[in-house]
Amino acid sequence: MLKPISLLLALAFLAAGATPGSAQSSPRSWSLAVGAGPFRIDDLAGTPLVPTAQLLKSGRRAAFGVAATWVNNAGFYTLTALTLDVGVGIRSGGAQNEVFALVGPTAIVGGDSDGTPYTSAGAHLTVGGTRWLTDRVGITAGAVGRVWFTTANSQVAPSASIGLRFRL
Repeated sequence: MLKPISLLLALAFLAAGATPGSAQSSPRSWSLAVGAGPFRIDDLAGTPLVPTAQLLKSGRRAAFGVAATWVNNAGFYTLTALTLDVGVGIRSGGAQNEVFALVGPTAIVGGDSDGTPYTSAGAHLTVGGTRWLTDRVGITAGAVGRVWFTTANSQVAPSASIGLRFRL
């Protein structure tokens, strides 16, 4: 999994034709991140590598984000589920380096092959950062801690991801 991500990052950097100091865009903008990483679900589904996408609105000091994570055929009972995180929080940094923290509600909807539903609501804390390589393309990483309020399974579900972020 690391080789495709490394190749994708190198291609984006080369395609942009940029040097690391070239990011000059305003930090107040919408951005879309796509990436992948581990997601600890529970003892049966394990910790699969999953794709994730995040839409983030960054202001001078504030941020708003929506993220979706797709779990497909994970674990012994082949769990398939979608997780959605919505959050508001703080943002810091300039046009080249950006960090943020979001807090808000989270939900998971899905099920596994033996009929066990994976549906729950909870809260999440997301922290992340982006190193902008150009005005429009950056490398991003983040971590999410989720606490489920309405589940009989594992009550804590952390995840992390690394990928690319694009200013819209």
